[in-house]
Amino acid sequence: GWLFGGLVLAGAMFALFLFHLVFLPRSEVQKKPALELFKQLFTMRFLTIAIVIASAVAAGRAFLRSELLASVKESASASFPKAAVVVGKWGPADWIGMVMLVALIVGVALLPKIRRRIEGSTSSYAASFASFLAQPYAGRILAYIVLFRIGESFLMKMKTPFSLKALGLTVAEYGVVNGTIGMIVGLAAPVIGGVLIAKVGFRKCIWPFLLAQNGLHLVFCAAAFFAPEIATAKTPWLATIVGPHVVTMIDTRLVVVTAVIVTEIVGAGLGTAAFMVYIIRCCSPDHKAAHMALLTSLMSISFTLAGVFSGFLAEALGFPLYFAFTFFVTIPGMALTLWVPHIDERGAPPTRGRSK
Repeated sequence: GWLFGGLVLAGAMFALFLFHLVFLPRSEVQKKPALELFKQLFTMRFLTIAIVIASAVAAGRAFLRSELLASVKESASASFPKAAVVVGKWGPADWIGMVMLVALIVGVALLPKIRRRIEGSTSSYAASFASFLAQPYAGRILAYIVLFRIGESFLMKMKTPFSLKALGLTVAEYGVVNGTIGMIVGLAAPVIGGVLIAKVGFRKCIWPFLLAQNGLHLVFCAAAFFAPEIATAKTPWLATIVGPHVVTMIDTRLVVVTAVIVTEIVGAGLGTAAFMVYIIRCCSPDHKAAHMALLTSLMSISFTLAGVFSGFLAEALGFPLYFAFTFFVTIPGMALTLWVPHIDERGAPPTRGRSK
């Protein structure tokens, strides 16, 4: 299941690449040659920054191996045992995600100062970031990007353990349901969502798609409440004769679990379509690549944050309350939809009266 799903996904990505290469117009205009960018990497200022960062990384690695850190961990474990267990399981990606989250919070707090500093730079790349920060409600946009998929991030982190442990799926069954069927549905749902947005408008689709993405978490919540009954539901639902003597049984358990997983994937796919359209609307035509890079990098913060805390929360709350939690953390992001720009059109401030 996993191998077939991977091959299908790779083929789909290659087909999209060919479509972009052959059919889409070349809208980007080269402003500076690549050689000039290469030269900028060897300026004294850039080399100094690189040396400082490399020194900080080396010092951090040395500190992680030092006896001082070991004594701090021992003291923290005695004072805060539960927190020490959670932090002790963090890997490099988790630490990077937490640093990014703190940096984002500090950056939003210092947004006016950062904007003035960037605007004083002569770098074309600084100009890209300055143009983004100069637009109205930039802080709201940054918060919205982080919050948009935070519930989905928490759900995805625990979907596999829940399916295998609570619902009793085997690895092979989960591979077929989530890795093959789910992958095909997950590719189709964003495409369908994009077509609907193109036909009826983003404003008319944003709320149905948000509710599909986030409201369907309650399906997982219900499945978690009835997990013991689902896991033991072995009553044959359908029997199909394959060949003269082989009878394949599709039991109720597998049908219900497939419906739960596929339904949530459909909602997530529709949410992805809305999310990508919104990100595109936030990108200035003059700085599309830089703005897209900035916003898509912020997408990973919620996923990393979920990776840090999901296991601890699922263990503390249990699966039913955990999936209820994944729904409730989506509420701030959905509420922020009422106050962010670009819901109507590129550059438009928040409004309730427009139809698009």
